[in-house]
Amino acid sequence: MKPGESADHQIQVDSDLAHRSLAGGFVYLGFVAALWAATDYAATHGSLLLAIGGMSLVCACARFLLGYHFTPLHARSARVWRSAFFLAVNLNILVWGLFLAATFLLFGYDNWKTMLLLICMAGTAPIALASLSPSLSVLRSFLCFLTVPMISANLYAGGARGYTMALVFSWYLFFAWVHAGMIHRQYMQHIREKFALDAARKSAESASRAKSAFLANMSHELRTPMNAILGMTHLALSGPLDAQQREYLAAVKSSGETLLQLLNGLLDFSRIEAEKVVLECIPFSVRDLVNDTLQSFAIQIQEKGLALRVGVDHDVPLWMYGDPLRLRQVLINVVGNAVKFTSVGKIEFRVSRLDQFAGTVTLHFTVRDTGIGIPTAKQRSIFEAFEQGDASTTREYGGTGLGLAISSKLVELMSGRMWVESRPGEGSLFHWTARFANPTSEPAAHATLPQHASTTARAQMPLRILIAEDHEISRRLLKTIVEMRGHSATAVSNGNEVLREIEQHQFDVVLMDIHMPEMDGLEATAAIRRNESISHVPIIALTAESAPGLRERYLAAGITEYLAKPVKPELLFALIEGMGRQPERGKTQHPPPA
Repeated sequence: MKPGESADHQIQVDSDLAHRSLAGGFVYLGFVAALWAATDYAATHGSLLLAIGGMSLVCACARFLLGYHFTPLHARSARVWRSAFFLAVNLNILVWGLFLAATFLLFGYDNWKTMLLLICMAGTAPIALASLSPSLSVLRSFLCFLTVPMISANLYAGGARGYTMALVFSWYLFFAWVHAGMIHRQYMQHIREKFALDAARKSAESASRAKSAFLANMSHELRTPMNAILGMTHLALSGPLDAQQREYLAAVKSSGETLLQLLNGLLDFSRIEAEKVVLECIPFSVRDLVNDTLQSFAIQIQEKGLALRVGVDHDVPLWMYGDPLRLRQVLINVVGNAVKFTSVGKIEFRVSRLDQFAGTVTLHFTVRDTGIGIPTAKQRSIFEAFEQGDASTTREYGGTGLGLAISSKLVELMSGRMWVESRPGEGSLFHWTARFANPTSEPAAHATLPQHASTTARAQMPLRILIAEDHEISRRLLKTIVEMRGHSATAVSNGNEVLREIEQHQFDVVLMDIHMPEMDGLEATAAIRRNESISHVPIIALTAESAPGLRERYLAAGITEYLAKPVKPELLFALIEGMGRQPERGKTQHPPPA
């Protein structure tokens, strides 16, 4: 090994050496059988042939055991393992080399026994070059023990024929010696490249983990104050305001939501680039999804005086299996761009069936607008990250250029593709395809988008809610929001206080922040689930963390449902009020303090 190479390199070399030649020693038993069957050695020198066969069997078994039990034997003593392997290989070939030389001296080259042995021994050299190349010392020793006895025997025999054959065997040894060095260097280069690639992979994985951790931390740190900003703005807008105050606060809310969309876009793009986005496969109605999604643009379209035409072909299945939230995300990005870049004219949206076979259906979506259009040279780059049709587009219309990049990646995950047809000043036509599973019958339980509760109406059935949140402003915000809805709320700042309150008072729902001091939300949830008297209480996780598989991890930990911050009041109300009251517990409870 070269200086600077780790012990792992030597272990890998020894492992390759052991496993490449695991059964190599047993080939010599075939040579013994050939000599026994094809010559008169068994009759004239039977004991010699048996002795050589016994030696070959012992060495072959030793090589096999050293390879088969490589890990424990090598871990016990690497030096002893290498010495044992060296002896198992080279003691055997030395015996055969001496046997070949003795046969030559006894019978000469004209005898069939000598020729058969020469053929057998000549075949071992190329096998050795391949199987023993990890260890240059073992390989070159093998070649010497194979040829030096024959060189010595020919020199001893003398004469023109003997000296000529000694020279031939010497030249063969020289050539094999040099070639062994070349093969060994190639092997070692392969090992170094393998370890370099492995180190690069580990470094990339470490960087990816660090990036994921950084994004998760940044998401938490950014979403927590955003939750307070948007929540407090929502509360302020719910109260009495004059026109100017309402305008200012509406601008704050709009800017906060834009900032949140930017944050979500960056996180989504990072997860997609890291191939950590996994699509769901749940039943949904594409017609309902399209109608609900386009309804969110109704006010913007009306304010700009645009015409909106929507068409879903009759042969598009009523229900299918896929990821409606990710499809909705693509719809919002593409239709949102059409609305943003179109000042006069119309927007047309259409869904058609492209093909249907083997339980799947491929849909073709199109969005046509009469907006500013896209230059031909830019029609590919707009699907790349942080790209827009022109630098002036960013200055005039805003945006990061992530929407279409994210959408095209999501469409690829749906086994589809996205492209555009456009001319500057004449508008654009965006296409994308997506494949979904096509159910043979209508799902028993239709998947629908969550129905949002009104944020101003009071709840029909007031609930007792325990709020666990370590961030003071967020805690006050949540308490105020649920009390304005007509529910009673108790707010605490860590998991220990959660357990103390829930054991003393009865609650219908717990809103649990995950990251809290002393005892976090998951630890508190586990403690609640272990207590039979309170284990039935629904727990809604509230966290600013954002990572793939987060909801599944929370549900597995005992969380009932999960909401990401900033929490939208309408989603929160729909969730907690949809759960309703839990059955009364057996022991007497006292109402929580207001």
